[in-house]
Amino acid sequence: MLVIAAVVAFYALARQDMWMRVAALVLLLIAAVATFFTSEVGKQLIAYGHDSVREVRKVVWPTARKRCR
Repeated sequence: MLVIAAVVAFYALARQDMWMRVAALVLLLIAAVATFFTSEVGKQLIAYGHDSVREVRKVVWPTARKRCR
């Protein structure tokens, strides 16, 4: 809903200066992203990212010497 509000605000402020239109768009998009990452789904996405990074660190990557054999 906040993303839609951002787009609507951008076009509703058509008579205002461009910087004001862009500022409203950016602020509402930041609010949308913040709302998403504080929701349960956003927290699950962050946890998934942390788990993925942890698993990648466990991988033993081959060195250049081992690949040439």
